[in-house]
Order: sequence, then structure tokens, then C-alpha cells
Amino acid sequence: MRSSTSPTVSPMRRRSHFGNPRHTPNVCHALADSGLETIFISRVRRRGVSIRQQIVIAGHAVDALIGERLVVQIDGYMFHSSAADRGRDVAHDAELVARGYTVLRFTYAQLIHDWPSVDRSIGRALAAGLHRAA
Repeated sequence: MRSSTSPTVSPMRRRSHFGNPRHTPNVCHALADSGLETIFISRVRRRGVSIRQQIVIAGHAVDALIGERLVVQIDGYMFHSSAADRGRDVAHDAELVARGYTVLRFTYAQLIHDWPSVDRSIGRALAAGLHRAA
């Protein structure tokens, strides 16, 4: 029984990063390791650039390869939370840069709570031609 002094909880509306939730299955990507990667790929594809997922470069898969040279790594907590994980990521990034790739790395918080900043970074990299082969 609810007392008259208890706060009223209004129903929450579900928000989808993909627009209409009914269309979400149409944008899920089989190659994505996580929902976070699916969100990222769906948002960047709107730019009309070539994006490949889980491409193995320098012995490890990258989350996204935009064009031929722009690598994007998505750091969700599950696979990037320990010092060993961070060390592995830094070593792979260094090898990618040595091979001529540009690496952008974003966290869960950036992708979910600060997408405009992520989008600007990607836009600047594309405008500079960092996705094109030399």
C-alpha cells in the first residue's frame, strides 16, 4: 500500500541511441565485440566512410578501421580495466603508429556521455586525411 506522502515515480521512456528501438536489430553488427562497438559503428557509418571491424593488424584485432589508416579502439571496462590490459593496449598502439596508422582511443564514458566530443575528434581526423593510405 502506498502512502500519500511517498513520491510518485513516473514511468521512464526508453531512449535508443539508434532512433526508433523497433529498428535496433537492423543496426546491430555481428562483428562487434560489445554493444558499445555497435553504437560506435552505427554512429560513424552515418558519415559515409568505409569502416571495417575486428581487423587483425600487428597481431591483434582493432575495434574499427576507418578507411585504410585510422584505427579506433573502444575501451569498455570488461577488457580494459587492469594495468596489464592497459599495458597491452599501449604496446599495440605503439606498434600501430610505427606501422603508419593513426590510433584514436575512446572510453565508454566518452562514447555514451560525450559523443559530440568523440564525433569532433573523428571529424578532424577525417578532414586531415588520416584515414587515407599514404
